[in-house]
Amino acid sequence: MDLDPVVEKHYKGHSGTITGLSFHPESKKIVSSSVDKTLMVWQIADSTRAYKFHAHKDEVLDVDYAPSGEVFASASKDRTVRIWVPKIRGESLDFIAHQGAVRAVQFSPDGHKLITCSDDKNIKLWMVCQRRFLQSFPGHTNWVRQVRFSPDGKLLVSCSDDKTLRIWDLASNKCISTFNELKASYLDVGFHPLGVSIGAATTDGSVKIFDMKTGFLQQCYDAHEDAVNKIKFHPNGKFILTASKDGSMKILDLLEGRPIYTLKGHNSNVTTVTFSQDGDYFASGSVDRQLFVWKSNFHKGNNC
Repeated sequence: MDLDPVVEKHYKGHSGTITGLSFHPESKKIVSSSVDKTLMVWQIADSTRAYKFHAHKDEVLDVDYAPSGEVFASASKDRTVRIWVPKIRGESLDFIAHQGAVRAVQFSPDGHKLITCSDDKNIKLWMVCQRRFLQSFPGHTNWVRQVRFSPDGKLLVSCSDDKTLRIWDLASNKCISTFNELKASYLDVGFHPLGVSIGAATTDGSVKIFDMKTGFLQQCYDAHEDAVNKIKFHPNGKFILTASKDGSMKILDLLEGRPIYTLKGHNSNVTTVTFSQDGDYFASGSVDRQLFVWKSNFHKGNNC
C-alpha cells in the first residue's frame, strides 16, 4: 500500500494569492479566500464548477466553515467579517469587526460564537446569530496574526508581531499565560486536538510545540529555510503539516520527533494549509494562485 501523500485535485480560479482554506465538515467541498477580494467554494467529490463569492471591498485574509457546514465566515482587510450562506446566490451578512485588517476568524466548537483578531492589536468574541459583540481580549502590542479556540472552547491562543503567544481564559476574560520569543515573530498558532499543547510557526522557519501544563518548550523543529506561514495539527494529534515561504510543505511526525515528508508542488510561497475533519485529506494554497487537495495516506501507516 502506497502511504505517500498524493495530489488528488488541482484547482485554478483565483486571480490573486490564496490566503485561507477551510474544509466543509463532511469533506465534500472546500472554501478558499484570496487577496483578489473573493471566496470560492470547490466541489471535491465531482467536477461541478466552483462558485465564486464577491462582497468584500478589499483582500479576504481568512475563512472558516461553521461546525454545521451551513455557513462560513470570512475576514477581510476591509475591517469586516461576513457570514455567508453558500448557495448559488451567495448571500452574506456583514459587520465591521475591527479598526484594522481582520487577520483571522474561527467559529467556536459549538458554532454559536466567532473569534476574530486584527491589525488593530485586538481580539474580539462575537455571537454569530445576532452578530453581537461579546468581549475583547486586550494585551497584544502589535498586529495579532492568529487566534484559535481550544478543542473544548474554554480557552483561546493568539500570536502577534509583538513576539508573544498568549493563552486566554474565556470565563475570566484574562490572559493566563504568555510565551515570549526573543528573535523571530510568530505567524501562526493552534491547539493540539487533545488540548495538551500548542504549536506555533515562526518567521525564522521553525515550528515549536509548547506543553500546556508546564509552559515549557516540548519540541522545536528547524523545519524550513524561510518563514513558516501556517501549521495544522492532524486530527489524530500525531502529525503537523507546515506551509512555508520557501515554497515547500512538510509533515512532522510528533511521536518520532522528525520531518517525514517534504512536499513540493507549488511554484511559490505556500501561504495556507488545512486538514479535512477526518484527516484523510489536506489542502494547500499559494501565492501562485493554485489550490491543491491532497490525499493524506501517511497517517494510515501509523495505524497498521
